[in-house]
Amino acid sequence: MILQRYILKELWVHFIFTFATVMGVSLLGTTFQVFRAFEGLGLTLILKIAPLAAGHVAPWALLVAAATAATLVYGRMSAENEVTAMRACGIGSFKILAPALLFGLALSTCGYVLAEHVTPWSRHTKRVWGRDAILEVLRMPPPGVQRFSIGAYRLSYLDFKDGKLDKPSLLRFDKEHLVMEYHAPRGQIQIEGSAVKIVMSRPRYTQFDPKSGQEHRFEAQSDIEVPLEIQDYKDPSQRPEDLPQEELWKLYRTAPDKKKRDYARLIMHSRYAQSAAPLLLVLICAPIGIWVRKGSRLAGLGAALPPLLLYFIAFFVTQSMGENGRMAPLVAAWLPDAILALPGAVFLWRSRR
Repeated sequence: MILQRYILKELWVHFIFTFATVMGVSLLGTTFQVFRAFEGLGLTLILKIAPLAAGHVAPWALLVAAATAATLVYGRMSAENEVTAMRACGIGSFKILAPALLFGLALSTCGYVLAEHVTPWSRHTKRVWGRDAILEVLRMPPPGVQRFSIGAYRLSYLDFKDGKLDKPSLLRFDKEHLVMEYHAPRGQIQIEGSAVKIVMSRPRYTQFDPKSGQEHRFEAQSDIEVPLEIQDYKDPSQRPEDLPQEELWKLYRTAPDKKKRDYARLIMHSRYAQSAAPLLLVLICAPIGIWVRKGSRLAGLGAALPPLLLYFIAFFVTQSMGENGRMAPLVAAWLPDAILALPGAVFLWRSRR
């Protein structure tokens, strides 16, 4: 019991260190992204969005930290011949790996809480707060040179005085392709409810055809109203991925459209499957650590990367295929776990030998 408590303590210490590091880097990236999108907002939106972004990133950080901690702890124990000493004392492989099993079960429980409660709530709240912040900024744009990224639109201007935009520019993109570009000496933002439009005074505008590469230039002699078609901010209601499990079951039973039923089923089972992923990663990475026999954190992270990358690639590919109806919901949800479970069983069997 003393030995197992020692291993379990080491697992938690390394997990907390890695989890905090990954979360810190992720939040720093989120802060930079928000500052780039809304240069004139200051820290108000950052302080609101950062905790919500943490809830969204936490399940992925948990997977990285779980795999890294298991590889680090068992790799250091193997490098310092602690595993060899345990086996020489008659301690079996199951007792050596039992703390990893308990550690993985605890992380899977945390993963389910995150996937079922924290992440859906943070995703929806972040979208609502982002919508409110954008509407607030557009109602009273900050003075000076500003640039904003709003969905597929990029709005910039030199100054804001007396309710007017000085030399506004508006770009609209279709994915990565620029499709419309507006430039005007003056402009005004009009908001009615959640509908937003930019009134451009005598603008010059260009229409781009991404397929042919042709450009069509125009110049208006009057005002032109350009509506900002931003679906994310027009509809702040909960989406299926934001719903709790009970609501998803209700949607699955009552939705007349088979596509919606399959999507609800995919979300439900994906949450269960994601919850099992930390346990599977720990049970794979602990034997990897024993075989690698490296004690440094960099080596532990490097050894943990192959199963992590395997899971991430399988997850995003199967999720995309499940959402597009090219794969059954149950298969799309559980296939990444099955891909991890097979090598995990082989690794555990070889470690036992």
